[in-house]
Amino acid sequence: MYFDPGTSTRNAKVIFPETARLTESYVFEMDFALVNGSGSASEFTIFTDSTEVPDNSSVSGDYILKFVSTSSSKTMPWIINDDIENTVTLEQETRTPVWAHMKLTVDPQSGAAELVITQNGEEKYNGQIIMNVTDGDYSAAGMNFKAVKSYSRCQFDNIRIYSAAQEIQ
Repeated sequence: MYFDPGTSTRNAKVIFPETARLTESYVFEMDFALVNGSGSASEFTIFTDSTEVPDNSSVSGDYILKFVSTSSSKTMPWIINDDIENTVTLEQETRTPVWAHMKLTVDPQSGAAELVITQNGEEKYNGQIIMNVTDGDYSAAGMNFKAVKSYSRCQFDNIRIYSAAQEIQ
């Protein structure tokens, strides 16, 4: 999926099928590329059924993972799950997103997840995150990218959601 909103704030939202919404420990993997535009904050979210995803605006309520950035420099820091002390810095080529790989292992029992992000063969992030889920539903219902103003772009490919107990072959 490729999304370029032009010159105004727009959302790209994907709803996952019911069969992909796992309730036990699971892994969410994908290749992605994000670029923040100019003006205000772009936002990427993996959301639950409890998340409010208004058109052309920020999500509210529960979410599993959220990145927010206000930077449009060559190296973009993205704040993870609204924790200003917890960031991942992704690179871009003159407003062109550079592919990265994400592996998010979700443990509904603990309410935490392990996040690993690599880009160009380099580990950009490896750590535990606390999900913002209040109702106990940790299944991924979809994802959303809020692109702001000029130059915001996102690309997603090879999205996989599978049981953490399952081996990918």
